Amino acid sequence: MAHRIPMFVRLVLTGAGLAAGILVMALMPSVASLTAVAAGVGLLSGLNGPAIVTLYQQSAPEERMGAAMSTLSLAGIGTAPISIAVFSSLSLALGVQTTWLLCGAIAFVSPLAAVLALRHPAEEEEPAPVELPVPAAA
Repeated sequence: MAHRIPMFVRLVLTGAGLAAGILVMALMPSVASLTAVAAGVGLLSGLNGPAIVTLYQQSAPEERMGAAMSTLSLAGIGTAPISIAVFSSLSLALGVQTTWLLCGAIAFVSPLAAVLALRHPAEEEEPAPVELPVPAAA
C-alpha cells in the first residue's frame, strides 16, 4: 500500500514526523508515553526508509548499482559506531535529554533536504554518442 502514498508524504512529512518524534521522545515523562511515541516513530520510519532506498536505486546508473548500494549501506550502517561515540560523549557534557533534543533538531535536516530534492529532481543526462571504429586503410 505504500506505493499509493505520494512521495512527498513518504519523504517530507514522515521525515518531519521522525524529527518531531525524536524531540518529543526526549520530553516524555513516563515509559508508557515514550513507548507510544516510539511506536509512532517506528511506523513513520517504515514509510520513510524504503522510499529513500527506492529513490536512490532509481537515481543510480544501472552499471553502478552495486557501488551505489554499498555507499548507501556504509552511510547508514557504517556511521553508527561514529555516531554512538560522538553522541554518547556529547551526552556526558550536555546531558541525555539535551543530546536527544539536539539529535531531533539535526533530524529536521532530512525533510528539508527531501523538499529540495523533490523540487529540483536530477536531470537525466543524454547518453554520449557512440564512436564507431574507423576501418584501417588496406
